[in-house]
Amino acid sequence: KKTMRRQRGNYFGLMMLVMQISQIPGIKHLPVTLMLLILQVILHYIDIPIPGTHSKEMTVTELCINPATIFYLGQFYRIITASFFHLDDMHLYYNMISFAWKGKQLEHQLNSKKFLLIVLLFAILGNIFYVVGSFLALKLFNYGGLFYFCAIGFSGVLFGLKVVLNKVNPSPYGNVMGIQMPTQFLAWAELLLMYIIVPGSSFFGHLCGILCGVIYITGIFDPAIEAGDRILEHLFGEILDQFQDPNGPPRAQQQQPQQQQPFQPHQPFQHPFQQMPRFY
Repeated sequence: KKTMRRQRGNYFGLMMLVMQISQIPGIKHLPVTLMLLILQVILHYIDIPIPGTHSKEMTVTELCINPATIFYLGQFYRIITASFFHLDDMHLYYNMISFAWKGKQLEHQLNSKKFLLIVLLFAILGNIFYVVGSFLALKLFNYGGLFYFCAIGFSGVLFGLKVVLNKVNPSPYGNVMGIQMPTQFLAWAELLLMYIIVPGSSFFGHLCGILCGVIYITGIFDPAIEAGDRILEHLFGEILDQFQDPNGPPRAQQQQPQQQQPFQPHQPFQHPFQQMPRFY
């Protein structure tokens, strides 16, 4: 079994990340964004053995979303771990910078508790979509390129958040690489652009993230999110108040995205790691 280790260098990417994050206005008033940023940095640079795995360190091989190992070996923990680990320092850097700016806008508008629930929802649901979609591709079209592949990273969540951000954005137009277009098409344009300029990225993983965002803005998860919001308010409301921006609106007045109609995007066991992992 070939083990793929995460590529961690001399902390240059971490230093760049700290410098960039420190320059984002109001970042100290975003507890969930900061918590998830710090968590993913710690997970990237510190090795903690995972119970039930064969490795003494947290390698890409042991952490990535790989449908074959989930179906045949029952390694369901990958549905969670794949979203919060990264392939190398720069992979972490670019994803965390993107997350910080999305968190700055969405956590402020939705409130911290709902933002946390949405991130966790997208992280888990996106990987479930990836597993189910790859299984269907194998069974219906005899295509095992997804089923036996290894993908890792937070970008699927970022694409889902991009859909939500475009929904709550008051501007009807945005631009990608200088090309202006309606905001509802921005995530799809970025999906294609990412696939073109970063060939190693996981197109299907990003697509699953967009699908999470599209389903979320229909409002189907609103009852569950509202229930979770009340529970977290009861448990952590006083702690979150400590991060409240004195110049911002009270948490009770923070908004949530409006609803819209759904958008419809349309062998024997093999060794699952025959290629380099895709990152997303």
